Amino acid sequence: MPINREKALVVSTLLLMGTFTSVSNAETVEDAYRKANGGTLFMLNDYMLRSGRYEIGSGDSDDAEIQNISVPGTYFFGEEGDDFRPYILGAVGYSHYERDDIRFDNGERGDIDNESLYLKAGGGIKYAINPELSILTGISATGLFANGGFDNDTPVSQKTKDLLQSDDTSWLVDLYSTLLVHPEPKEYKPYIAATLHYTSIYFDPESVNDMHGWSANLRGGFFTHELTRIWGMPVIEEVYANISVVDSDLSDMTGFDTSMTAGTEFYWKVGSLMPLPMLKELDVTFTLQGTVSNTDMSGYNIGFGLSLLKF
Repeated sequence: MPINREKALVVSTLLLMGTFTSVSNAETVEDAYRKANGGTLFMLNDYMLRSGRYEIGSGDSDDAEIQNISVPGTYFFGEEGDDFRPYILGAVGYSHYERDDIRFDNGERGDIDNESLYLKAGGGIKYAINPELSILTGISATGLFANGGFDNDTPVSQKTKDLLQSDDTSWLVDLYSTLLVHPEPKEYKPYIAATLHYTSIYFDPESVNDMHGWSANLRGGFFTHELTRIWGMPVIEEVYANISVVDSDLSDMTGFDTSMTAGTEFYWKVGSLMPLPMLKELDVTFTLQGTVSNTDMSGYNIGFGLSLLKF
């Protein structure tokens, strides 16, 4: 969920390419399934990590690759200055997960190649404690509709094929609360946002244990004044940094326990010349973002989008 600003409506299409890995030691087939579906779901749900190209691990043969296309959106009801403002959010997208030369603990080997569609929906309430302090609470649910693919390098059991080639649906439910500090702006518009998540991931096969755990994000940044004008329309910039922490249960699935992200986003305010009042806040956005972690993860994101937002 976007926490750095109030978005009346976002229609942001990004081509996201990512890479993350699991341990190179032999693992159960159920663990491989959980990492493919659960790991993908977790990254798609994370506001900072769902976009970009990532590498997690030391380049072993069983590293995984994930590619996503995401179209997210959030709408705040009410007017600026209201104490209580309900909101709804959602996303649709496509994901491609690939992982080669997996060595299972039963001696079997194979490659996972999954294509998935996902849908996300949710909402909550924003409460303004005072003009400089707000709390956002909410819940969201994300479904990953996977078209499983598995190529075996050695003879494998029917159980392994049925699990890794199955067309299953996995679900993620996220309960979260954000404390947002936004001091009265002068030349810049600074903010700090701290978010706590409790996440549950549910898998279709009874043999795959569901996952539950905590994660947290601390994000800070600012919006600039007008930097320049292109064809008479102003451009502003957002600069931000974020730290994410994942508990041990979720980190076993995702392959990382912390990530540190920094980036910038430019807003070309094309709506300033639009004749329709509802389009006055329309922006074209361009994002540059880099990510590292205390493990072997690193990555970046480059994306274009459209947004319709209120400050």
